[in-house]
Amino acid sequence: MSVSRLLSALADLAPAPKPPTFDRLGAKTAWGTAFDHVEDGGALEAYDELHRDERLLRQGWGVVMGRTDVEGRTQRVRYPLISRPVRLESTRSLSRGQHVRPAGDIAVCEELAETEFAPTLESVFDPERRDALLADTDWLRKAAASAGFPDASIEDGPPERDQGRLVVVPRPVVYIDREAAPSPLASRLRDWADAPGLDATALAAIYDPDDREPPAVADAPAPRCALPLSREQAAAVAAARTEAVTVVAGAPGCGKSHTLAAVALDAVAAGRSVLIATQSVHAADVLAALLDRHPGPLPVQFGDSERRDEFTTRLGSGVAKGHGRREVDRHERAAADALDYTDRLEGEITRALELETRRARALTAPAFLLDEFPALKEADLDEVERLLHRAHGDDDRWWAGLRRRLARRRLRALAGADGPAAALTRALEAARDRRAMTRLAAEGTDLAALWHALEEADRDAATAVGTALSHETGSAARRSGSSRRALADLATALRVGDRGQRRRALAAVDAAAMLRAMPLWIGTVADVEDLLPSVPGMFDLVILDEASHINQLRAAPVLARARRAVVAGDPRQLRFVSFAGEERLTEVLASHGLADRAAQLDTRRVSAYDLACGAGPVVELTEHHRSVPHLIGFSAAKFY
Repeated sequence: MSVSRLLSALADLAPAPKPPTFDRLGAKTAWGTAFDHVEDGGALEAYDELHRDERLLRQGWGVVMGRTDVEGRTQRVRYPLISRPVRLESTRSLSRGQHVRPAGDIAVCEELAETEFAPTLESVFDPERRDALLADTDWLRKAAASAGFPDASIEDGPPERDQGRLVVVPRPVVYIDREAAPSPLASRLRDWADAPGLDATALAAIYDPDDREPPAVADAPAPRCALPLSREQAAAVAAARTEAVTVVAGAPGCGKSHTLAAVALDAVAAGRSVLIATQSVHAADVLAALLDRHPGPLPVQFGDSERRDEFTTRLGSGVAKGHGRREVDRHERAAADALDYTDRLEGEITRALELETRRARALTAPAFLLDEFPALKEADLDEVERLLHRAHGDDDRWWAGLRRRLARRRLRALAGADGPAAALTRALEAARDRRAMTRLAAEGTDLAALWHALEEADRDAATAVGTALSHETGSAARRSGSSRRALADLATALRVGDRGQRRRALAAVDAAAMLRAMPLWIGTVADVEDLLPSVPGMFDLVILDEASHINQLRAAPVLARARRAVVAGDPRQLRFVSFAGEERLTEVLASHGLADRAAQLDTRRVSAYDLACGAGPVVELTEHHRSVPHLIGFSAAKFY
């Protein structure tokens, strides 16, 4: 199937943008005289706490209020010319009210985003420039006229009731945005359909897995990273190294986020660039916080996140200088030494456990097993085993037969008797078990001390591996020349408050040089499509989290930006909500010659997670990490 044809069909299936509305303020509002404080925001604070992961509160300014005619109909107007996401927090002082804390990007209304008024409006949220702007608000009346509200007068406070005339209120207000501006998803999907190179992306692999070459499977070492891994989690990391599409499934608490972070670190350690895309801002922040708790590469948070300011601060505090080669090599040697020490401890524990197993077997084994071969009690058992394999080999060449006869003669002397190979093998194992029992009786073993040492060694090795990766990805070699310039441009772009300006600034950065210096990126699906350049295969790997909640229309531009994909989700959780009609789906697919793909392209029911399950191996995580077994066991048995 042509990927371009697929994207054109998805564009036709995308919902049409809703007609614009100028009534943005919800039923509950909190007006203030200061930008950092409101007195009657208790209900809004409770609402924000209830929907904390969604960040629905906005602080607006320059609110146009009244009524206006739109296409011959009178429409209510409550329209902030500029706004930003905020949090409300109850103050602990004697003063009543709530503290207002910024929590995201400043957004100038669409009508003024590209005009001369945009930077002036943004400056209203700057405490150092605010007083000068508010001293004379005549410019605000002109800005309102430019936004399509002529003859609006300036009024200090909001009108007590709706009125016919329009006013502009130069006061801050906290509200719940009734309807965010719709994203032109259909037009963006059509733009993607014309992009070259889509056949080599994860988008092509997820829709047509049979059309791609199978990965070359090589003997690779077990994943070692700054995060401890269970056997299932390690299997997911190993699959993600070679598969075009890998699915990570599991119930809440089974460590999906932990596994995705490990996949990202493993890919970065292999020299690949990684984009982590989540459905919600909360999930992006969880993954970023998880990566922050362990040493490793600094992730770029480019979207509407409260962590972006922290990232730009770290980026501007000497990170761009890079680490010297000697320092990088020193940490890599330290990581290798730490891993070797861990392997030696694991070997000691394995040998100790083997001795305990042999001792237990020796205590219950029949005594007559060694009666046929009495000399085995004192013989070199390794030599006996070597001769046993040689004496019963199947090589039919003449000189091999001579070696077999000599081996049998020597074996008879060492064992003290001749006998069938099976009987000698049983006696050999019994002799090893007896010696293990004797050794344990004489020397003993302290498994508790070994386990404690291994636990400490694992922590030290994880820290050393993460530190080495952090220094390697932050080396001066990666951050010299064009990469250093790209980092400076990236820092400038991320400090831009307006999303449209940031999108253009990121598009102007040298992508290859930027990803060489900063290979790990985190954002929401909406941020990825809205802010990152539309370049097919820009990243080596995309990790799509919360995929059960993401429909195909939203997932397609994200998958098109990478060559391979890891998709994570929970098939038992609630899916996305779709209001698409079946007749419309049938009509669109038929017009694009894709009627035979109706089951796959059913955008009403098939999520990005469902789609991925048919394109690659599914690694299911079954070990729960948040609850005690007898409590989580009910949920696991009832629902999973």
